Amino acid sequence: CAPAESALLGELLAGTALEVARGGERARQLEMARENARLELARQDAARAGAGEAEAALIRLFGLEREEGPLVLDGFDISNFQGAHVVASRVRFRGGQPDRQGYRRYRIKGVDGQDDFAAMKEVVGRSLRRGLDEGELPDLVLIDGGPAQLAKALEAREDAGAWDVRIVALAKARAERKVGGRARERSEERLFLAPESAPVVLERHTALRHLLERVRDEAHRFALAYHRKERGRLRSRLDSIAGVGPVKRKALLARFGSVKGVAQASLEELGQVSGISPELARAIHDELRAE
Repeated sequence: CAPAESALLGELLAGTALEVARGGERARQLEMARENARLELARQDAARAGAGEAEAALIRLFGLEREEGPLVLDGFDISNFQGAHVVASRVRFRGGQPDRQGYRRYRIKGVDGQDDFAAMKEVVGRSLRRGLDEGELPDLVLIDGGPAQLAKALEAREDAGAWDVRIVALAKARAERKVGGRARERSEERLFLAPESAPVVLERHTALRHLLERVRDEAHRFALAYHRKERGRLRSRLDSIAGVGPVKRKALLARFGSVKGVAQASLEELGQVSGISPELARAIHDELRAE
C-alpha cells in the first residue's frame, strides 16, 4: 500500500485483532474469495477492452465526426400499463459503461392513450432539446424497435434541430415461429440505420452487438422499474376511493390515460365510463381534485 493508504488502513483497523487463516475451512474460503476477485478483475478488463472495440466499430459504421473522449450513447425505451400511463426511460453509456448521471425518467405528456410511436417521438425530442440547451448531446441514440420507431425518432431530431446526432434502431432477434399460419424465419439482432434501408444483421458474440444489447436491455430495465413504481402509486390513489376496484380503475385509466387525466375530467366525462355511476363520478371528481 502507499503511505497514505497504509495510514488509513491502520486507523480503520486500530484495536482490531486480525487472524490469518493458515488451513482448514477458513483458508479455503479465503482462497475462494481471492479467486473470485481475480475473475471479476479479469471480467472488467475484458469488458473495457470489448467496449473499446465496440466503440471503434460504431465510429467506423457511422462515420462519426467527434472530438476526443469516450463515445456517448443514449438508449430509449417506452413502457405502459394496460394501454395507459405511458412512461419512458433514457440511459446513457459513456465509454461503453453506464453513466448513471445521464439516466432520465419521463412521464409522457402529449400523447393520448397508447401510442408508443408518438411517445418515442416526444421523449427523444425532449431529451435532444435539453441536450442542446445544456451542451450535452450524445454522439449516438439507440431506439428499441424497428423502422417505424426510428422514423418517429428522426422526426423528433428534425424538430429539435439536433441534426448532428445519429439515431439508429435495434430490433430484437426472434425465434422461428408461425404467425397466422405462416412460418416466420428466425432472425438475429438487426440494426436499422434508416427507416427505408435494409437492416444490418449483427452477428453473435461480437463486441458491437454485446454493447448495443446492453444499452437496449438497460433502457428496458430502467423504464420497467419506473413504471412499476408509478403503477403502485396510481393504484393507491384510485383504490383509496370507495367504489373503485381493479375493473373500474382499469376502465378509467384506459379512457383518460393517467390519474392526472382522470382528475381533469368533468363529471359528465367520468359518468360516460362503463360502470361509473353519477354518485361515483362525483366521489372520484371531488377526491382527486382535493388532492
